[in-house]
Amino acid sequence: MNKKSLWKLILILAIPCIIGFMPAPAGLSELAWVLFGIYLAAIVGLVIKPFPEPVVLLIAVAASMVVVGNLSDGAFKTTAVLSGYSSGTTWLVFSAFTLSAAFVTTGLGKRIAYLLIGKIGNTTLGLGYVTVFLDLVLAPATPSNTARAGGIVLPIINSVAVALGSEPEKSPRRVGHYLMMSIYMVTKTTSYMFFTAMAGNILVLKMINDILHLQISWGGWALAAGLPGIIMLLVTPLVIYTMYPPEIKKVDNKTIAKAGLAELGPMKIREKMLLGVFVLALLGLDFQ
Repeated sequence: MNKKSLWKLILILAIPCIIGFMPAPAGLSELAWVLFGIYLAAIVGLVIKPFPEPVVLLIAVAASMVVVGNLSDGAFKTTAVLSGYSSGTTWLVFSAFTLSAAFVTTGLGKRIAYLLIGKIGNTTLGLGYVTVFLDLVLAPATPSNTARAGGIVLPIINSVAVALGSEPEKSPRRVGHYLMMSIYMVTKTTSYMFFTAMAGNILVLKMINDILHLQISWGGWALAAGLPGIIMLLVTPLVIYTMYPPEIKKVDNKTIAKAGLAELGPMKIREKMLLGVFVLALLGLDFQ
């Protein structure tokens, strides 16, 4: 461990220690106060990253188990620390994160993007709808709009913009500005269309359950958000195209798609397996 990481670790360890030695505020038990210190240390650890995020969180969970085991008066059991892992919703989001990583690793996300570009990307407006369809396909399996837009959609669309001579500093209005605006607005819409499209939705669902006492399935969520979401996705590229018209109107999409698919090569067995798993997962979520 280098000196920088060591100082980060010392800072994280100091936070719960300092809070633990301070008297608990009125209305809070000693246990709740110490757990707050561990929680705060975990948040700081996720920001400054002395270790990878999973390691930081596992350390926080282990520390919480130790604290609960020693300070609890019996009303709060150590098993409660791990109770969140028994939630089907938690594992649903975890599975979606796994699928999203697989889309990036296997290259299936890129392949879908280039196929869409080849089919409907012959105009800049068409490229806007490429971002719509690509994000819509990936959203059910990618509970992070940052990972979806920044890790899959953005690199591909950015390379298309550069190929068309549009660069951020010199010529953003050629096509790049329009495409970046489309990506941003589209991913905001798809994030609420599916329960597994954004990690924050899990908090929303919990609040719905606690306040309104409603149980909403994955399919129920998608059905409720589907109509307004589809309307938004249909009009968003057109509205942006009107407000920020690109200088380029026509695109040699066949050449771009052909070059991209040639770089990926023939569809590999792992891509086919992922596609099958993805379809089965969607069917399972719909008919759960």
